[in-house]
Amino acid sequence: MRDPQLDRQLEENLALLTAMALGLVVICFYAWTINFPAQYQDVVNLLANPGVAAFQKYVVAPDWAERWTYFPDMLHRNLARPVLGMSYLIGAAYAEQSEAGHRLVNLVLHLGCVMLAFLLVRRGLREARGPDGKSERGDLGVAALIAGVFGLHPLQIESVVYLSGRDALLGALPTLGAFAVMGASLRAARYGEGLSLRLGNYLVGVGIFIFALLCGESALALPPLLLLYDWAVLRPAPEEGVSMLRERIVFHAPLFVLAGAYALLLRVAADASGDPAIGGDFSALATYPAAWLGYLRLLYFPVGLTVDHGFATRQSLAGLVPALALLANAGLVGLAIVLARRGERLIAAGLLGIYAALLPWAGILSYNDPVVEHRAYLAVLPATLLGALVVSRAWRRIAGEQRVRAGLAAAAVLALLLGAMGAARARVWETQESLWSDAARKHPELARPHYQLGTAYLLGNHRKQAMEEFGEALRADPDYFPAALNRGGLFLEDGDLENARRNFERAVRANPEHAPSRYNLAEALFRMGRPEEALSELRVAIKITPDNGNFLEKEGEILESLGRHEDALAAWDLAIEKGVADQRKLMERAALVAFQHGYYNTASKHLRNLTYLDPTDAHTWFNFAYFKEEIGETDEAIANYQRAIMVNPALGEAHFNLARLYEMKGKCTDAES
Repeated sequence: MRDPQLDRQLEENLALLTAMALGLVVICFYAWTINFPAQYQDVVNLLANPGVAAFQKYVVAPDWAERWTYFPDMLHRNLARPVLGMSYLIGAAYAEQSEAGHRLVNLVLHLGCVMLAFLLVRRGLREARGPDGKSERGDLGVAALIAGVFGLHPLQIESVVYLSGRDALLGALPTLGAFAVMGASLRAARYGEGLSLRLGNYLVGVGIFIFALLCGESALALPPLLLLYDWAVLRPAPEEGVSMLRERIVFHAPLFVLAGAYALLLRVAADASGDPAIGGDFSALATYPAAWLGYLRLLYFPVGLTVDHGFATRQSLAGLVPALALLANAGLVGLAIVLARRGERLIAAGLLGIYAALLPWAGILSYNDPVVEHRAYLAVLPATLLGALVVSRAWRRIAGEQRVRAGLAAAAVLALLLGAMGAARARVWETQESLWSDAARKHPELARPHYQLGTAYLLGNHRKQAMEEFGEALRADPDYFPAALNRGGLFLEDGDLENARRNFERAVRANPEHAPSRYNLAEALFRMGRPEEALSELRVAIKITPDNGNFLEKEGEILESLGRHEDALAAWDLAIEKGVADQRKLMERAALVAFQHGYYNTASKHLRNLTYLDPTDAHTWFNFAYFKEEIGETDEAIANYQRAIMVNPALGEAHFNLARLYEMKGKCTDAES
């Protein structure tokens, strides 16, 4: 007679080995992508995030009083998802902007999700058999296959490889953790276990859930997923009565309240921090039915994957496409209800679970891009469970119980096929050119892929190809102003001022409030010899962004060309105050113009400030001395020539001028020395 305890120990050891093997497969599958470059929004979230510099200063600040001053910048665009934002800041501060370090974090998070998926599926298979349910042969294989598909599904590539895909990934890990803990609390309540165990698990689960909410929107899926688990797996019986129903309401209701409050706060925080992902209003809710179908198609037929699906937003359900999409989704939900009434609660819960996992991204909040692959991260798990349930039921009816092993083998082949598709998809992310050429090839009718491909070509110094792609973007969407702006910039660099002007005017027409477009139009007009028109455009740009020092510098340049020297100097003073790209060069120019036109106080101010800017530059002291000499302030001229010689004793012109001044003042001995 076999020892049950020994059997359980062997089973747990085998489960541990299976989990380790699964983890090794996932690591090997993604390891070669670690050194891929940053892509698309990665630059905004990581490399150009103003919070990164603030966090680096915060780390080295000597006291808390100074540290608090860096918090506003640290929270910039990180307020909506604070844990996610801090993960980017900490990674950028300590990994020295290394894409590999950030991607390694994504891989570790994904690995944790795969391990939790394996644990949850294995436990769910046992619990679905009732309170006395035991593991059966094949459970480990089924759990490993489902977790493996979850880990290697082509849709998951974007979540791991795309650094900005961490929003769905980071939120999913604590969401699955909270599901595991709160599921244990539900199970304890279902089978009448101790109150302390139930309450302890519940409170720990709520804490993890709150943390998950601070990580990202994925956590909003937890309440409906737990409700489905309670309904389909634990299967409360009708005879349990009102007391059990009340207990379940007490369990689930606070989670839905927390989720609703977070969704509201997320919306407010996103508006306050300028998060570009979350849209303005909810007028595009009519898009979601079609978006749900789009996600379902990608989950079960992951072909045509691309970084830009160009999913059209719709403002009304009155059209044929949104109406049909709504009917199709209603039909699927109706199918789930019919299946549940026929006793197929698990299959019904799997179908509804996909909608629950997609709800945060296509239902609760409004997003500018309705369909983005990494947002389907968590939905891959219920989709895989549903597929496994449907296929296994069909297989048992067709082949019988004796062919279960053959079914597992076929499922393993399918998992390998999905893995191969995922590996091919990962290769697309290897460079910016490969990523966006793939998107442009699959959706040539969209402007954004062509624009991004043109930008990638421009970064690689392939100007001709960049010009062509910007042109393709404008053919796809004549009002896509970034393409017109970049195309105009290329024409401007080539000296083709007329074509540059036309493209900049196109950009301004498409987006009149875009200050850089007006600035570049002003630059083209100025070079064409039309300074008055240039000044008019530039002043509109300055009105839009009054704190842009570079715009003010250009205003001064145009005013100076028109002979309005005093106005030019005033504009340059303001530009220096706001900050410009080359402050030294502008101060030198302002000093020269002021000197040439008799504004000696202004010239003296700029020359003196130049000496403060770099006291070790001998030429700065020489120029200041020469200016003082020209306006008759001989003593100050001598002092500044001496300073120039102290900084650079080999500056012969300073020695000569100093000797001449000494001679003029009758100090012949000093002049000879």
